[in-house]
Amino acid sequence: MKPAFVVGILNAALTTMWLFAGEERRWHEETACRWTELGMPTQGKAGFAQLSPAITGIVFTNTLTEASVAANRVLANGSGVAVGDYDRDGLPDIFFCGLESSNALYKNLGNWKFKDVTVEAGLVFPRKPSRGAVFADINGDGFPDLLISTLDEGVLCFMNDGRGKFADKTVDARTRSRYAAMTLALADVDGDGTLDLYVANSRPTDIRDRGRMSVSVVNGNPLIPGGEKNRLLFKDGQLAEYGQPDQLFKNDGKGRFTEVSWLGGGFVDETGQPLTGPPLDWGLTATFRDVNNDLAPDLYVCNDYWTPDRFWINDGHGNFRAIDQLALRKTSASSMGVDFADIDRDGHLDFFVVDMLSRDPRLRKRQGLAEKPVGSPLGSIANRPQTMRNTMFRNRGDGTFAEIADFARVNGVR
Repeated sequence: MKPAFVVGILNAALTTMWLFAGEERRWHEETACRWTELGMPTQGKAGFAQLSPAITGIVFTNTLTEASVAANRVLANGSGVAVGDYDRDGLPDIFFCGLESSNALYKNLGNWKFKDVTVEAGLVFPRKPSRGAVFADINGDGFPDLLISTLDEGVLCFMNDGRGKFADKTVDARTRSRYAAMTLALADVDGDGTLDLYVANSRPTDIRDRGRMSVSVVNGNPLIPGGEKNRLLFKDGQLAEYGQPDQLFKNDGKGRFTEVSWLGGGFVDETGQPLTGPPLDWGLTATFRDVNNDLAPDLYVCNDYWTPDRFWINDGHGNFRAIDQLALRKTSASSMGVDFADIDRDGHLDFFVVDMLSRDPRLRKRQGLAEKPVGSPLGSIANRPQTMRNTMFRNRGDGTFAEIADFARVNGVR
């Protein structure tokens, strides 16, 4: 991991520690990070207590009607929140994303009290479905800015002026697009000390919600009349839909981003050859982590439906190569999310991917499968089948991973 990446993770984690400890900490400064000891409370009991809106002042509700879901099923993916100290008063504030509700920023007043300051902070925008958000200092002024992923406008960028106000700088940041942005992942991928941005995109609509429609076949490729190219394909005799390409943006240090082409060598396949086209995946989650201890953040992307997960290894200069075909022997089929940790304390990061397969046997039998399961031929080692369950990968430390979800009893199936 690059130092800036490490500091970002540690600061976020240690802020959480400070909140739970409830007392001021003495920080120890190191070359690439800072740390503090976590004191454990001597009184009270473990667990959580639900706090009502009457106590917290948070009355935000992310609404979505059944009619809206019936008209556009991708909205059912929901949306998230971002937590960050936007005014640097030592208290983490909360930004909520809404689908049919307006987005909202709540200022932390302390003692679990919050105040809606959306308008006061200058965060007024048209009511459009928002998917996710993140607080991050993208221009290096020490104040967290706000990035928001949207259903059909890519990423909106709001700069923090350091006085509690935000200004829409999306045009300057050059992050708006026609894509359906889902997850935002930030890290210094090229070691220049600035936070770069990876956007996992899916689709703003699903053709299955259109009802009857005509499809033409041109040179063996299905095409919706008047629609975009490369949206549909025949897969195993069935009509399937591609997602939209993800995006990697490199930061100039002032919050102005340049999109990296999929075809210019910034991404290469397992053999080191340039890609012939951008992956058209149903992106859900993207996460940066240094999995090979070379101090450069690598990238794992969870993709839904039949599109496979992507695992990109950073060369230390912000260029990514697909992980060796034999490094992973299988992945989850409909991957929803991923997290990394050293579960066996051997100094190597392991990771866990959650699949959408229901844990209830009754519901599992009624779930429609995105792709028909196909058995692996005997002796085949060069394939990477997708399995419809959670997967856990133990890092062997040699660039390969052992899938151990069954062994660890976390496969999600009962």
